[in-house]
Amino acid sequence: MPVSLGSAKYNYSRAPRTFPNIFAPYSPIRIEEPGLTNSPRIDQLIHDGKLELSLQEAVELALENNMDIVVQRYNPWFADTGILKAKAGGFGGGTPGAGFWRPRRRTNPFLNFDPLITSTITLDDRNIPVNNPLTSGTGTGVSALVPLTVHTSTFNTQYSQGFHTGTTLFAAWDNTRSSSNSAANLFNPSVTTTIFAGFQQQLLNGFGRSVNTRNIRIANNNRKIADWAFTQQAITTVTNTITAYWELVFARGKRQSPGTSCLPWRKSFITTIGSSWKSARWLRSKSLALSPR
Repeated sequence: MPVSLGSAKYNYSRAPRTFPNIFAPYSPIRIEEPGLTNSPRIDQLIHDGKLELSLQEAVELALENNMDIVVQRYNPWFADTGILKAKAGGFGGGTPGAGFWRPRRRTNPFLNFDPLITSTITLDDRNIPVNNPLTSGTGTGVSALVPLTVHTSTFNTQYSQGFHTGTTLFAAWDNTRSSSNSAANLFNPSVTTTIFAGFQQQLLNGFGRSVNTRNIRIANNNRKIADWAFTQQAITTVTNTITAYWELVFARGKRQSPGTSCLPWRKSFITTIGSSWKSARWLRSKSLALSPR
């Protein structure tokens, strides 16, 4: 049997690396389309117009061509994106088969665990007609009729990040440069720089790691539930395939030999069911062991 059935092929609980492409974490990830056609293995099992199919091959064909497994394979990937979102400080979302109570109002603050850096650049050029040369500062001579020209440049950078303890760090670096053709300015151009840093700590509401990491724990539990749902679907498919296979074998044997006893078929059926359940448990353990966390 296949080890993981494709559930551990991708890991979406971690963002793509920023090196060498710094835009990779912010670019959409393409997922290959599911195969909607039958696997070519079934054509290889047809000899002289007859389908020669063993129980092992029947189970493998059922796992490869079952649409329920194709659909269930996406749920662990959805749960991975929920973990990634919860680690950033958001709400991971739900998973099919997982239900929990959520209050209507947010009683605890949501912190942004990812660093947030914001930069603002502003360039402003203005030509202002002079209405009153005395109050505008351009003077009272002939040059006072020249329009007032003002140039302002702003370069601001802010940083903020939340932590699991309920602490929020923030810093701001603001720079402003201004110049004009006014003769009344003592500093022309003038540059103003401001640096501000601080932190905020929740003391009652939102204090502690257990409160602020609740969404991460919920997302991890949803990932486990998605794994169990996928494993359950695989075991159900294997069980149904084994049942259908031996029902067909029993019907053919009964048709060919109406007077023979069915006891050998029953013994073979019980022995195969036991070995198939061992294979299913082995498949589940390997699938969970290789699935990314």
